[in-house]
Amino acid sequence: MQVNFSILRNIIRDRSNKTKKSTDSAECLNEFLSLEMNIIEENKKMKQDESANFIMSLQNWFLRRMYTRTKIPVAIGDIFYTDLGINYKPEFSYHHPVIILEKIGGMYLVVPVSTTPDNITNAFHPVDNPQGNQMMRKVYGNDAGNKSDGFEKTGAVLLSDLKVVSAGRLIAKKGNLKCINDKNSLFREIKDSVFKLSFPKKHIELYNVTKERDSILKKYSNLEKEYNLLKEQYNLLQNENAETKKQD
Repeated sequence: MQVNFSILRNIIRDRSNKTKKSTDSAECLNEFLSLEMNIIEENKKMKQDESANFIMSLQNWFLRRMYTRTKIPVAIGDIFYTDLGINYKPEFSYHHPVIILEKIGGMYLVVPVSTTPDNITNAFHPVDNPQGNQMMRKVYGNDAGNKSDGFEKTGAVLLSDLKVVSAGRLIAKKGNLKCINDKNSLFREIKDSVFKLSFPKKHIELYNVTKERDSILKKYSNLEKEYNLLKEQYNLLQNENAETKKQD
């Protein structure tokens, strides 16, 4: 059944409708009934897994859409089970772990983790799969024992699917990445890879600036060595000159 977008757009354009209840509008109710019929028909086409995810995400939106904070503290490097919602392909949808990369105002910059076997198999890992797909980074969960990176389950971080989400989407904390300030940590590797993939031009600019800085620092170090050598030679000549004057 077709939903009449023209009718709905006219309702939206009328600013007075911002304060009116939807139940006071026969047009709103009719279009909502059309949408309900479409949901029923589309649900018949879905696999059970997607249907369950769809129902949960829609219900979460009803229950949590006004949440602006979580009951438990959220820190950079935390791993949260998150409702990413109903999205367009190839965006990641529904319920998945995410890594908290940054806090932006009252929202969070996150990158999701897939536990799909194909993604795990194909994902890059510096030791296990160095030729893997570098759009994904394999990470180990508690199911891998001592190899665990802090995740509940082994998965693949989807480095190219960067998202900014509301606190209301963060359902439950599932772990955290360690030593996030260490430049060699997994967290820093993931964050740098996300930046490289999301902002390739800025990454190149930063690389060139860093390279130029390193070159300048190297030149400065060489000049400093030359200066110290010349200073030693100067002091030596000064001492020799003073000794010569004494002998005269």
